[in-house]
Amino acid sequence: VKREYVHHPVYKGHELKSAIKMDLVVMLQRGNVIIECKAISAIGYQERKQTFGYLRGTGFPIAILVNFGAQHRAEIERYFCKNNIITPF
Repeated sequence: VKREYVHHPVYKGHELKSAIKMDLVVMLQRGNVIIECKAISAIGYQERKQTFGYLRGTGFPIAILVNFGAQHRAEIERYFCKNNIITPF
């Protein structure tokens, strides 16, 4: 597990100077998993948009969005990305 993982996207074979900084990345042989942590009242459009950007920018297959600020328990959303198509699971 890598905390505050920084990834430089590659575009047309060139590494970009800009970087994506993710909360946690679990490194696996099958594909890395992004874990994005929040502490807000509810997960909304902006949080999903950020997570989807991470999936597309890194090429990692899975992202888990966790919100610890929900009323009674953690709110968890899981997403799978293949061929730039993101689906919840």
